[in-house]
Amino acid sequence: IGVLRAANQVAGGAQYAYGRARDRAEDVIDDGRHIAHTARERAEDLAHTARGYAEDITHTARERADHVIRDGRHVAREARRRGESYGRQALAYADGHRTNTVLGIAALAFAAGWLLRRKR
Repeated sequence: IGVLRAANQVAGGAQYAYGRARDRAEDVIDDGRHIAHTARERAEDLAHTARGYAEDITHTARERADHVIRDGRHVAREARRRGESYGRQALAYADGHRTNTVLGIAALAFAAGWLLRRKR
């Protein structure tokens, strides 16, 4: 009977140890699930925040690009207008001062020929 009692005590101790180990394993599993859930929530929050920042940056970049394009078009129109005006003025001057224009072109041709010749 003593051996049987000892065997029962050992079996009871083993069952107790198994129960405790099982409880701890279940606690670890629950903790792991909780950690995974928390990590998932934080990742979703971070992704949402990053998406918001990206949308804000994209919106700002588009607005700035629109302003730059608008300004560029304005500058191009103004340059075209001025170029046409200066061109008309130059043609009017050349038409009104034919002799001076011919002498100026001749002087430029002479200067270009002098600069381009090989021996000076």
